[in-house]
Amino acid sequence: MSDTRTFSGITPDVWERLKAYGRDAHGTVFEPEDAPSGVATTRTPVGKIAIRYDYDEAASCLCYTIERKPFFVMGWQIWSGIEATLDRCRSCV
Repeated sequence: MSDTRTFSGITPDVWERLKAYGRDAHGTVFEPEDAPSGVATTRTPVGKIAIRYDYDEAASCLCYTIERKPFFVMGWQIWSGIEATLDRCRSCV
């Protein structure tokens, strides 16, 4: 069963900051790189995390679905990290 969350208030600037932070801080790879929908993959010491993303610029929302994660990583840990990153990206002006 997949775990999906939708986040609102995601402007194009927030979306670009979110992707840049993921790439710079965690080595996240977004495929396709410049598309509004795709899969973001992050390698961790305990395994790979793959999250499907769908950014709707007109609605200012971002839908994430956890597609793959290591057994030892809980979904709430991933969501907590995403929410903290979104807060950080939203506060940058």
